[in-house]
Amino acid sequence: MSYMVGFGSNFPQNVHHRGASIVPIKQDKALATCQGGLDVWFNSQSPNPNDLEGAIVGGSDKSDNYDDSWSNF
Repeated sequence: MSYMVGFGSNFPQNVHHRGASIVPIKQDKALATCQGGLDVWFNSQSPNPNDLEGAIVGGSDKSDNYDDSWSNF
């Protein structure tokens, strides 16, 4: 498991970051309000539509487990 987005074959797919988790405006012109982003995108089970290439996530817990979910921040 890599904790750097885009590095290796097994890296985080659900980084808690608004820019990564909502599709670009060129792809979807609908306004993404704060509540709308939470309801539609944050609770989605799909990987982030945008990779934060090179971003580093917090890492594992004390038992060396990592929960790759948007709610893990």
